[in-house]
Amino acid sequence: MKKPRFVDLKAIAGMAMEKYGFKPRFPEPVMEEVNAITDKVPSYTGKTTKDLRSLLWSSIDNIDSMESRPAGVLRAQAGRGDPGHGCGG
Repeated sequence: MKKPRFVDLKAIAGMAMEKYGFKPRFPEPVMEEVNAITDKVPSYTGKTTKDLRSLLWSSIDNIDSMESRPAGVLRAQAGRGDPGHGCGG
């Protein structure tokens, strides 16, 4: 029986992002600032929102994940940080 192969999805995602011109790693000053945050973000229980913080990464118009759709049909998903809770700008 063959040994299962280890696949590093995080590394593959980083390489794919770099291939398409994205910078998947934050600069050190940004990481230092984020690591200095000690307050916990309060949970949000909105009726029409989903907590997407557990997702590894996301992209816009990723050629590797485009779905075939009839002409004129578009599906969009978006996420945003809430500056009032220490996320985003």
